[in-house]
Amino acid sequence: MEELQSTEILDREILEDARKKAYRILKTADETVKTNASVWEKKIAGAIAEMESRYAARKREVHDEIMARLPMDKRRAKSEKIEEYLASAVDHWYRHQSPERVLALLEAELQKRLSQCPEFTAVPDKSLVTGKLRNIKKAEAEPLLKKLKLSGCTLEELPSFSGKPYPEIVLDIKPVRITASIDMVVDTLLHVKRAELITALIGSEALNADEGDVHD
Repeated sequence: MEELQSTEILDREILEDARKKAYRILKTADETVKTNASVWEKKIAGAIAEMESRYAARKREVHDEIMARLPMDKRRAKSEKIEEYLASAVDHWYRHQSPERVLALLEAELQKRLSQCPEFTAVPDKSLVTGKLRNIKKAEAEPLLKKLKLSGCTLEELPSFSGKPYPEIVLDIKPVRITASIDMVVDTLLHVKRAELITALIGSEALNADEGDVHD
């Protein structure tokens, strides 16, 4: 009987010791988990703070870049809009010119080129002068060339390649070539009268504004 009691006491002692050990193990594990969780929370908080700092810095950089580029973008947009106005004005002007007026302008342009190249009018055999025509027919060019003492030139009609409707005459006599076109007249007009044309189109205030936008 005493032996049975001793065995029960021993069992209880063993179980109690096992519970104490288990408690200590669980307590240690719980403390480890809490410690690790605290460490990871600090790491995560630090990573988030670093990301927020980088984001804020990048946001400031983008803002500064945009603000620095904004005046340039406005000037470019204004310039593009002005070019659109000029192109539209030139197109409107050309469409309202009579065929006779267009030929007269072309003749004046060609005469100006020829005055600097006497080789064309001095050659005895005008058939040696070859002419390429774009946006102008032979029947239109021949009277014009006759006025300029170039009757009898060898003429060839070519398709337009610039996408513009402007007439053009190209004359060749080796080794010289001259070109006369309404496109050149327009370019000269835009170069010489540019500020005056822009002022007439959009007004002096819009022309002189550094940062102003040009609206439709």
